[in-house]
Amino acid sequence: MRIAQRTGAKVLGNWELYQWFNKLGLKNTHPINPGGQYSFDFGKVKCFAAQHSSSLPEGSYAGVACGFAFRTPDGNFYYSGDTGLTLDMKLVSDWTAIDFAVFPVGDGLTMGVEDAIKAARLVSVTKVVGVHYDTFDFIKLDHLNAIESFKDAGVALHLLEIGSVTEL
Repeated sequence: MRIAQRTGAKVLGNWELYQWFNKLGLKNTHPINPGGQYSFDFGKVKCFAAQHSSSLPEGSYAGVACGFAFRTPDGNFYYSGDTGLTLDMKLVSDWTAIDFAVFPVGDGLTMGVEDAIKAARLVSVTKVVGVHYDTFDFIKLDHLNAIESFKDAGVALHLLEIGSVTEL
């Protein structure tokens, strides 16, 4: 929210999050639910269902968890959102060829390394940015083991430090 307010970045979300962001005064928002797609000035976005709990800070329902695939002139990518592995991920590569994907790898609350490798196969990518790890003791990631497991599967795993940048 703070990044969007500071930069004016467009914020996409399911209907419930869209309404919540607007109530909080966020201006540059757009609703999009699973199955929906929309063309923006930066490219086309399609929303896919994710498998995860979803609630707002006060505990009310926040709608269906979502992931988003982006088709842009600069390349295509898939941000799965916080999710477990789902066969619906195959629908992403049916929609467009993906250059890289962003997958949770921490396990426990989302998919872990093994399932993220399966997800990479479902969306047909060889480059993955790992997220949702090391934020709690119970989702600590063995970085070297994770990178090696992905490498053995023919997939490059990028684990970024806060504030770092990588070239994909």
